[in-house]
Amino acid sequence: MKKNDLLTTGEFANLACTTKRTIHYYDRLGILESFKTDKKGYRYYRQRQVLDFQIITLLGSLGLSLNDIKNYLDRDRSLKNIFRKKRSLIKDELMYMKYTLKSLNKYFKNLDTNGTMIKPRCREVKSFKIYYIDKIGSYSQIGGYCKEVLNMFKVKSKSAIPLAIFEERGYRPKKSKMKIGVVWKKGMVIRDEFKGIIKEMSIPQFKALTYMHNGSGRTLSLFWKELEKYAQKNSYKVNLDIHGLVGLEIYWNISDKDYKQMLEIYMPVL
Repeated sequence: MKKNDLLTTGEFANLACTTKRTIHYYDRLGILESFKTDKKGYRYYRQRQVLDFQIITLLGSLGLSLNDIKNYLDRDRSLKNIFRKKRSLIKDELMYMKYTLKSLNKYFKNLDTNGTMIKPRCREVKSFKIYYIDKIGSYSQIGGYCKEVLNMFKVKSKSAIPLAIFEERGYRPKKSKMKIGVVWKKGMVIRDEFKGIIKEMSIPQFKALTYMHNGSGRTLSLFWKELEKYAQKNSYKVNLDIHGLVGLEIYWNISDKDYKQMLEIYMPVL
C-alpha cells in the first residue's frame, strides 16, 4: 500500500472527529493499532480504520468498557453476539433498578404509616414437617449449612425449600444455636451415609408475625429488628412454647440475583 493512501494520525483524527491524543491512547491499549509506523515513529492508518474507530465509539456509547471492546476486536467481531450480551446486562440492570425503586417506595411508605420499614402480617401457620440438622454457628454460614443439608438427599428436588430455626432469643450473629433443614416433601430420600445424622420433626400450628423479604439474605438481621420493633409497637408478645422455636426463616426462592430472592421470617406470638 502506497504511503499516499495512508492517513497520518492528525488526518485520521480529523476524519474520525476525535483527537490525536485519543488515537495514540487507543493504539497503546491495542484497541486501534496503527497500520504502519515509520523509522521516525510516525503512525499511519488505513482509511477503512476510520470505520473501526466508529465501531469503538458506538460500543462505548452503549456502555461497553474498553476491555470489552478490545475483546470484541480481538475475537469474532460479531456485533450480534456483543449486542446480545450487552442487552442481557442492561435488562438485568433495569430489573435491579425497578426492584430498588420498589423497595425504597415500600420502606418509605411503611415508615410513614407504622414507624418501621416493614408491614408484617399476623397469621396462623399450619403444622408442617421438616428434616434438619443441629448447628451452632454464625448467621453468615447459614447458606452453606443449607447446601450441606440439601446434599444429604439422593434426589435434590428443585422445589426443596431450605429453612433455619433459631432456638435462642437475641441477636447472636457470631454463635447461634440453630436447626438447619428443609420442608418435608413426599419422595425425598436421605442418602444412606446421612440417615443417622439428619433428623425429622413436626412443627405444630402456631400464630406468627411474618414478613416476606424480597432481597438479599445479608440484610435479614436488620428486618428481624424491624419485626421486633413492630411487635413492641403493637403489643405482640413472643411465644416461647413452640418446641424451642424463637424465630424461623424460610428461603422460598434463592438466587444469585438479590431481586429474585424471596425469604420469609416468622416470629411466634401469643
